[in-house]
Amino acid sequence: MTKAVVIQPKESTQRQIAKVLKEEGLEVELITRPERATDIVLDSKPDLLLIDIQMPKVDGVGLARQIKQYAPDLPIILLTAHPARLGSEAARLGATVFRKEPFKPGVFIAHLRTMIRDRRVKPPVQAPSPLFESLTAHLLLDLNDPTTGRLDARRMANYLSVPLSSLAEATGKTDAAVHKTPAATSLQKALAPIARSLAILSRLFRSRERVLAWLNSPHPDLGSRTPLSLILTGKATALTEMLEAVLAGQPF
Repeated sequence: MTKAVVIQPKESTQRQIAKVLKEEGLEVELITRPERATDIVLDSKPDLLLIDIQMPKVDGVGLARQIKQYAPDLPIILLTAHPARLGSEAARLGATVFRKEPFKPGVFIAHLRTMIRDRRVKPPVQAPSPLFESLTAHLLLDLNDPTTGRLDARRMANYLSVPLSSLAEATGKTDAAVHKTPAATSLQKALAPIARSLAILSRLFRSRERVLAWLNSPHPDLGSRTPLSLILTGKATALTEMLEAVLAGQPF
């Protein structure tokens, strides 16, 4: 399992970060005594290190610099209230910077997934849901609202090249409601099987163009219908089940 070590003495921020990391499938180790951090990090051998640079008695940047001497390839996120001040130092360390206050979980998730997509952080071996396990990182970024981290109907409609009104009808919600809050919590259950299908197709075809070509072509198992028609008539779960069978080794 991918492991993250968090060096953050403030308990409330620590809990928020740990919650997000665990929900993304990472194992988390918290360090509240930064003076012991170097030894703990070297013993733990994490895949990701998060350091608050403003800590009592300990310089977070200096600590990151020290750890990098022993683990030069370890990805590091520097947590700070003033990201702009860390640009040159972060570049020297090969670290990324994230604003810790106010802590925005959705933005942090997008930040983390970008690091996973770019292979700066090893992808989690296990994940809390089938959706994250199968969805490639670039597709997650395409389909999710960057602020909340939730699936976004407008982004999904853009990916599918269909009007948002058509996708709204498939979710069983009114057109006006989906236009107003395309990443609403109430939409997530209807959007999840669509995202799951797109995840599988993305793995099979490796490009959006080929995914769309398949979705818009009549399929023998569907008579004269296209797979996209299942999505737009609220039957995305049936399409997902068909594609899950493909992953299980049945003919495509």
